[in-house]
Amino acid sequence: MQVGYLRLTFVGLAFIPLAFQKCKGLSPKQWLTLFAIGLFGTGLPSFLFPFAQQELSSSLAAALSSLTPLMTLLVSVMIFRLPLRKWQLIGILVGLGGALLLVVSRYGWFGADGVSWPVFSILLAVAATICYALSSNIVKRFFASADPLMMTAGAMAPIGLVAVIALFASGGVSVDFANEPDLLTAYVSVVFLGLIGTALASWLFFRLVQLTDPVFASTVSYLVPIIALGWGLMDGELITILIAVGLALILLGVSLARR
Repeated sequence: MQVGYLRLTFVGLAFIPLAFQKCKGLSPKQWLTLFAIGLFGTGLPSFLFPFAQQELSSSLAAALSSLTPLMTLLVSVMIFRLPLRKWQLIGILVGLGGALLLVVSRYGWFGADGVSWPVFSILLAVAATICYALSSNIVKRFFASADPLMMTAGAMAPIGLVAVIALFASGGVSVDFANEPDLLTAYVSVVFLGLIGTALASWLFFRLVQLTDPVFASTVSYLVPIIALGWGLMDGELITILIAVGLALILLGVSLARR
């Protein structure tokens, strides 16, 4: 919970000055929509992935995040009523098969030889991709021509304020640097995650959604597992052939869904 609260706090602090400058004159409905964009695009995933990665490796969590384009397509069809074509359905099924193979590669077949999957953690990672899907579809539907900097500030500043309140209500954070030698490194890591991995990345992503469409923009998650697998290798995580095949199936599924 502290990782999520701190990440969102630093994001909010970064965008509050811009929110005052860029978001003047927004209606309550627009503020509510921006809050939803921030909640689904950053707020909830900031907690879902840390909880998931208490059991999942970073490489597996990142590979599962490549389901985002397929979830974006499903949200577009099921909630925003866009038509579903044959190749899109095939792509979804292939991609889900790839995700299943990713989990099998790490934990084996469910129930085989007494093996049990961390189902709850896997579902948390998948839920995060659904949140991303909701956020990008809302951006395209309601803010297709808006200033991306205004939209990012308006989405992140309120989420950051809520995180600050929740952080102190839950007891705050430790500042005992003398007795906790890794504490400073942890805080610097969260600052980097918030400012670079969330604030800057959100602005770039919202701009990409505006220039293209939610499904295409969500294909940036092609790069997420590639980068994360590299970090996983550097961190000593085992990358198997099945993980590579599962990831390839997900990317093939997204490619088919784009036909």
